[in-house]
Amino acid sequence: MPTELIVFQLDEWRFALPLAVVHEIFHAVRVVPLPSAPAIVLGVIDVRGTVVPVLDVRVRFGLAHRPAQVNDHFVLATAGARVVALCVDRALDLWSVDDREMALAARLAPGALLVKGVLQDAAGLVVVHELDAFLSGGEEVALGGALEALAREGGAST
Repeated sequence: MPTELIVFQLDEWRFALPLAVVHEIFHAVRVVPLPSAPAIVLGVIDVRGTVVPVLDVRVRFGLAHRPAQVNDHFVLATAGARVVALCVDRALDLWSVDDREMALAARLAPGALLVKGVLQDAAGLVVVHELDAFLSGGEEVALGGALEALAREGGAST
C-alpha cells in the first residue's frame, strides 16, 4: 500500500513525515519566545489566529541548535493531539512509497519510538519519523502549561 511522505532537510540529513499528519508548509516567520516551555520548543507563532508551538527538531534529532532563519521552512503538522510547527532547513519533495520499500524501525533499532522507518535512494538515506511520539509525556505537560499561561496573559504578539 502506498504512503505519501514529505521529505525535508536539516543540515546534510534528510528526514520525512507521513503526509497524513502534515497540514501545510510555509516560509519561516518570527518566533515569539514561550517562557517555561520545554527546551525543544523554540517559541510560538500565530497561524490564522491560532497560537502554534514551534519545535526545534534539530535538538530532537541530535543536531546543533540554531535559531530559525528567514530561509527555513515551517512544517505545520499534528503531533499526537496537538498542532505544531517543525522548523526545518527546507522542504524538499513529496514521495509516494510502497510500505514494503520502507525498512521498519523495529527491525533496525528496537525501541526507536521516533522512527517509523528508513528509505534509501541514490542520494542516500531518508529517516521517516513518527510524529505522534515526538513529545515526551513530560514535554507535553510542560508545553500545555506554558501555552495556558500565555493564554491567561492574553496570547502572543507575533
